[in-house]
Amino acid sequence: MTNLKSWVKQRYEYWLNRRLPVSCEITLTQKRIFILPSKIGVLFMVMLILLLVTGINYQNNLILTVGFLLISVFITSIISTYQNISSLVIKANAAQPVFEGETIHLPLTVHNPTQSNKFGIFIGFPDTQPELIACLKDNKSLRIPFVTNKRGRLKVPRIKLYSQYPVGLLTSWSWLRLEFNSLVYPKPLDKPFRKMTGRGFEDEGQQVNNHGIDEYSGLRRYQKGDNLKRVDWKQYAKNHQLLTKEYHDLKGDDKVLDWYSLAGYPTEERLQILCGWVIKSHENNSEFSLKLPNLFISKSSGEVHFKECLSALALFSGDRP
Repeated sequence: MTNLKSWVKQRYEYWLNRRLPVSCEITLTQKRIFILPSKIGVLFMVMLILLLVTGINYQNNLILTVGFLLISVFITSIISTYQNISSLVIKANAAQPVFEGETIHLPLTVHNPTQSNKFGIFIGFPDTQPELIACLKDNKSLRIPFVTNKRGRLKVPRIKLYSQYPVGLLTSWSWLRLEFNSLVYPKPLDKPFRKMTGRGFEDEGQQVNNHGIDEYSGLRRYQKGDNLKRVDWKQYAKNHQLLTKEYHDLKGDDKVLDWYSLAGYPTEERLQILCGWVIKSHENNSEFSLKLPNLFISKSSGEVHFKECLSALALFSGDRP
């Protein structure tokens, strides 16, 4: 019995994925909309059957008239419930990258291209509290929270959009498979930095760059992405010029965040440690390079270099980035 249920579920998932492909923008057409009676709708149908059976059995025209009237209400509600979500356009917007385990707020826009308003629309993941759009006239922007659990390109499970308007007898819904075009970086781990020496790779302590063993080397113009803690605020107060303090690392200038220095660690843990080193190096405004199998990012600093390294770690697959 368990194998049968598993097989049926797999076939259903396969059919649903083929019917509803992943897209950045989805228009709700007849192919994408499903509709079934709600719990109240099922009870309503049972009542209709009882009314019709009773009216036919006792040849009571009044009961039959009420029954046929309620049938027409039910049929009309099928059309109204379907039309309430039909033609909606759902667009996924670009999401900001996050680290594994963090909550990302997925930005999407629901557009109503029709002349009539849409009411009582819910949208969200099946196991979470959905967002309610009470009345949709034209556009509505939403941010749906989602807890990431895997690094790499952001893959979001199906989002459910549904409505029971106008009378709650039926539920019309659609599954949204949206592509948000974002990355999930590895979860950073705090481990001692390891550097190549004449005796192999050795730990250099808990921080990539420690101010206690750095030597002040001068000032330079502030660049976007520089650590604000290193800005010389006294100089700024005097001449209104943003200058950044530079330090010379007495432990050595060649900072290579090396994949091979973490031999013995599992792949995911290596990526998490390297991610922690990248963050610390960036916070200390240090120049560093990143070495992965089949990829070497040359030494640099700044926001662009920081994001490039994090992206390489996020997209790393097997022995190739």
